[in-house]
Amino acid sequence: MSSTQQDHKLRVAVVGVGMGGVAAGLDLLDLPNVDIQLYERSVEHRLAGAWLGVTPSALKRLVDWVDEERVDQVITRRYNAFTALHWQTGEILHRPEQVDGTKLTKAERLDQMGVSNAIRSELHQLTLELLPQGMVHTGKKCLSLEEDSNGVSIKFEDGTDAIADLVIAADGINSGIRKTFDPDYTVKYLGNIVYTCFGDYDELKRDIPDLPEDDLVLYRGNCLVFMGYVGRNQYALEMIVPEDMPESKTVRWNTIADEARLNRLLEYFKDWTPMINQFVRFAMKHDIDMVMLPRIRGGWATSMIASNRIAYIGDAAHPTAGAFSSGTSFAWEDSSTLVSALKYAFQKHNKQWDAETVGDALHVYDEIRSSHYKKVFQHVLKFEEGWKNDLEDMAINVSANNVRWITNHDAKEAFKSWEKDHPIA
Repeated sequence: MSSTQQDHKLRVAVVGVGMGGVAAGLDLLDLPNVDIQLYERSVEHRLAGAWLGVTPSALKRLVDWVDEERVDQVITRRYNAFTALHWQTGEILHRPEQVDGTKLTKAERLDQMGVSNAIRSELHQLTLELLPQGMVHTGKKCLSLEEDSNGVSIKFEDGTDAIADLVIAADGINSGIRKTFDPDYTVKYLGNIVYTCFGDYDELKRDIPDLPEDDLVLYRGNCLVFMGYVGRNQYALEMIVPEDMPESKTVRWNTIADEARLNRLLEYFKDWTPMINQFVRFAMKHDIDMVMLPRIRGGWATSMIASNRIAYIGDAAHPTAGAFSSGTSFAWEDSSTLVSALKYAFQKHNKQWDAETVGDALHVYDEIRSSHYKKVFQHVLKFEEGWKNDLEDMAINVSANNVRWITNHDAKEAFKSWEKDHPIA
């Protein structure tokens, strides 16, 4: 092996610096002799005000990067399923057995069933700050990719370009890279707008004396409402409202609801338990943004790679539309598995980075994650059927144990299991 081959750095370009792209940047730091660059189309990182569910699997990944005390500053850990209330009377329909988190060990806290809650922007900022300075480049909208024997050339809208041995497409549900290799890929509006806002719990309690401390779910028809803590003493309201108006189909991600929209919500929920409209009025009184997110989903990719040099992670390959609160978890599991595959291939190919090493790694990654997602997708379809036909059952079982294999999936252990069956000679 020549010294030139041995010294060649693996040039990695991550396109998209959302939850998945940041995870890729962090995980790639574990690789030897690698040059990592992250490219984000936005000029500045948006403070996207979505309520983010954090599965036990995602929590385990998070504490790999930061200590638990820091995690607990931005996340409210919950060890129970949601308490289901009657949409109109507010009476308790189902309250799961309550678990006292203070009596759990660290391992039990990480593994206990239940989805923890966070504000997306808070969690994104926490992980973003862990990346080395100079690694993230903003204002870099990817226009095109071109592969040759020297690597993948990336052209950006600002006239600049980059070249990489490996491109990781982490550019989300509207992935330009996915559309390049799959021109028929489209994103479908699923008929609901998600409205979310947050308020200080103590201030809310003064306006809404009956506001409970539980995480709540209410449902009627095909409308779902969630309420719960999301970190930093913030309590959230999330309303998933059916809307078939033409303008609803074109709502952009993270749009702020105007007064007309807010009044429409007050009218829609006038017969529901008063807590909901009291929360909406609280937001209006205190000029708290009501964030709108269209519930959309694209088709799932049949492969997690586009070529021997280009891999997908996160929503670019498998947009979940909120199923199992697993979007962030899936992206982080993808990142972990991809880097594990790169480590494996690096050892297999005499510790050198070349096209064969990268290609081998990507096929290992695709084999492991694609087989997992084939099983997951069947449950996503059941989730959607529940939405259409049996919302009550879906709401009560929104954190049910029958999806532990999804929400508690350990990507590192899964890779070790695969590696045991594929030892390096």
